[in-house]
Amino acid sequence: MKFREGDIVQTKVSKEGYKAGTKGVIAHIFEGHDSCVVEIWDHTNYPIDTIDYRFSELQLILREEEWVRILLQVQEAIRNKKSSLMAGLSLF
Repeated sequence: MKFREGDIVQTKVSKEGYKAGTKGVIAHIFEGHDSCVVEIWDHTNYPIDTIDYRFSELQLILREEEWVRILLQVQEAIRNKKSSLMAGLSLF
C-alpha cells in the first residue's frame, strides 16, 4: 500500500509509550524510505506527539480526500437542515 501525507492511520505496534491502535495522521514521508512521521492524536483527535513509523507498522483508516468529502457532505446536510427549518418558520 502506498501511503500519502494527510492519510489518517492507525498503528499496528506499540511504540514510545503509545499502544497499538493509536490513531494519527501522516505528517511527512521520508522520500526513498518506507517510513514516515505520524502526528499522534489523543482521544479527541488533538495532536499530542510525532513519532516515526515504518509503513508496515501502520494501517490506513481514511484518505485525506475521503475525509474532506465527508466533511463537505456534513456541511451540506447542515445547510439543507437550516434551509428546511427557515422555510418552515416562514409559514408563521
